[in-house]
Amino acid sequence: MITRTVSKDPRNTRGDLVNDLQRAGTKVTKATISNTLRRQGLKSCSARRVPLLKPVHVQARLKFDREHLDDPEEDWENVIWYYLNIDMFGKELDPVRQQLLCHLQRHTATLKGHVMCQVYLHPPLWKPMVEFCRNILNVELVKEYTEQCVLESDVI
Repeated sequence: MITRTVSKDPRNTRGDLVNDLQRAGTKVTKATISNTLRRQGLKSCSARRVPLLKPVHVQARLKFDREHLDDPEEDWENVIWYYLNIDMFGKELDPVRQQLLCHLQRHTATLKGHVMCQVYLHPPLWKPMVEFCRNILNVELVKEYTEQCVLESDVI
């Protein structure tokens, strides 16, 4: 019964399961439930904590909102950022180009405004890929790290 309940709703806590079993007339401890679930191959995990906004960040958001409260709707249509994270593998330029074009074609329906791509490449391919992006795609290199290129473009 324990594994069936957890399989249906994985957010059940050990305390919830203990209470359910007590209502059914069975006395079980939290440790017993943990051991039973572990034996069945169900491992526990805790939800990731989301950091709360600091007062400084709240004030910055409120300031931005107040400044742009009266902006027309047309202005907001131009303020769209799209972030694309692309992992490209290979040591030859042509397959890597095809991978980039495939990713961009797949996302062009949703792309609008300013686009930032983060591309992970084999280091010797960086310079040829940057030239390809500048000349063919009208994409500009923003930053170059040891393992990635950040490309920026305006899509219209």
